Amino acid sequence: MKLYAALSKIGFLRNRYALKFLFVAFIGIHIPLIGLIFFLLFYENKISPTNIFVISLIMTLVATALTLFLLKRLIKPIENASKALENYRASRIIPNLPTEFSDAAGLLMSNIQSTIRINENLLTQKQELADLLSNDMKRFAETPMEAARAIVTKNPPDEIRTLANSIIDSSAWQIEFIQSYIKVLKEEEILSKKVFKVRSVNLAEIVNTIKRKFADRLQDKKIFLKEEIKQSDAYIRIDSESLISVISDLVDNAIKYSPEGGLIAVKIYREHSHLKISVSDSGAGIEGKSSNDLFKISNMTRSSKLGKSSGMSLYLSSQIIKKADGTFYAENNDNATGATFYVDLKQYRKK
Repeated sequence: MKLYAALSKIGFLRNRYALKFLFVAFIGIHIPLIGLIFFLLFYENKISPTNIFVISLIMTLVATALTLFLLKRLIKPIENASKALENYRASRIIPNLPTEFSDAAGLLMSNIQSTIRINENLLTQKQELADLLSNDMKRFAETPMEAARAIVTKNPPDEIRTLANSIIDSSAWQIEFIQSYIKVLKEEEILSKKVFKVRSVNLAEIVNTIKRKFADRLQDKKIFLKEEIKQSDAYIRIDSESLISVISDLVDNAIKYSPEGGLIAVKIYREHSHLKISVSDSGAGIEGKSSNDLFKISNMTRSSKLGKSSGMSLYLSSQIIKKADGTFYAENNDNATGATFYVDLKQYRKK
C-alpha cells in the first residue's frame, strides 16, 4: 500500500489507477536503455560488443524483476479489498480499508468499507427492532390468554368455554412462534460469525450421538429409528457440531410428525462427488409447498393432526447448510405417507 499511496500523491496519477501501472511499466522498460546510455557516456575505457551485450542483458533482467515486483505491490489495494470481503462473508470481521483515495481501486475500497458498515448498521437495527417487536407481540398474545383463562375460571357455558379455550390455544401458539423467532434471530447472529472450514467428519459417530440424544423420545412413541450408513466419514465444509444440529432438527421434526409406532429412516451415502443425508418420517407429509419454497421463513409452518410447528429450526438448518455451500430440500414420500428431508454437501479431497 505504500507504493500505491506514494503514486497517488503525484498529480497526473492521483485519479487514475490504470495509469499507475502504465507509469511503472514505462519506467521499468526504459531503465535498461537509460542505464546503458549513462554507462556509455561516462565510462572512459573502450568497451567490447560482448561486454555491452552482457551489461544490457543484466540491466534488462534487473529492471524486469524490479518492474514485476512493483506491479505486484500495486495490486495490493485489490488484494486488500478481496480479503476484506472474504473475511466479512466468512466471519463478519469488519475491515478498516482506506477511504481517502480517488482512483478506481480507492473507490472500490471505499465502497466496500461503506457497504459493510451500512450492512452492519442495518443488521443491528434489524436485531433491535425484532427484539422490540417480539416483546410487544408476546405481550399482545399474553393479554387475551390471561383474559380467556379468567373466563374459564368463572365456569361459563360450554360454548363460551370452548371459545375461551380456543383463544388460549391460539395465544399459546403465538407465544411459541415468537419465542422460536427470537431464538432463530440469535442463532442466525451466531451463525453469521461462524467460520466453516473443510475438515474430516465422522458420520457414524454423529448418528450414534443423535440416537442417544433421542432414545427416550423414540421409546415413548414406540418409533423405530432405522439407520443406513454407507459412508462412515467424509471431508466436507462443516463441523460436526453444526451437522449434528441439522440432523437433530430433522430427526426431532420426524418424531414430532410420525404417529406412535412409526418409522424414521436416516440414510447417509455418497452420490457422485457429494455426500447425501436423508431423514424420512411416516407422518402427514408436506402440503402445498414446493421444494424451492419450503425453507423460506414465510413458509415454515407444518401441521398435522399430531400437532403444529413453526418450523423455525428447519429454517435455521437450511441456513447452516447454505453457509456450508450445500443444498437442503424435501419431498413427499412415494407412498403418500410422510416426507423425506435431504442434505446435499460437496465432498473434498484430503490434502
